[in-house]
Amino acid sequence: MSKKHKDHKEENPKSEKAAAAAATKAALPPANSMTVDGVTVDFQPGDTILSASQRVGIHIPTLCHLDGFSPTGSCRFCVVEVAGRPALVPSCTYPAESGLDIQTHSARVIEARRTIIGLLLADHPGDCLACVRSGNCRLQELAAELDVRQRRPYTARPHHELDTSS
Repeated sequence: MSKKHKDHKEENPKSEKAAAAAATKAALPPANSMTVDGVTVDFQPGDTILSASQRVGIHIPTLCHLDGFSPTGSCRFCVVEVAGRPALVPSCTYPAESGLDIQTHSARVIEARRTIIGLLLADHPGDCLACVRSGNCRLQELAAELDVRQRRPYTARPHHELDTSS
């Protein structure tokens, strides 16, 4: 056997080890990944759950989130369920973290969104047909998507006189 052929044979086990290591690395989830609705989602530092999910086509409904503006999380409509967390979290402000297991449409999340829509509609002008935005209203779209057909009864807050006796 020639020296050249012999050297090639000796390098082969190293190449096999390198290939096996590369295959193992490829099988492991990337360091910056989370699971959203069973899909592995890679993210960049600084991403939120919402931004990383949207980038791969996972829909999380929002009301107050506007592209180009800092997220506020004020409407809480984009809440998601994160395994191991006791409370739902707003996906527009919650940072993406490695290893998170997230459900975007669990029964708990859907019920929270239905409650939010109901509360918004309870204090919303009731004549959608006369509204200039009828048919082009995100609130109306989300209410229909979540099958919220009844408005919650609005109860006015009681008026209390200011106590100036002290």
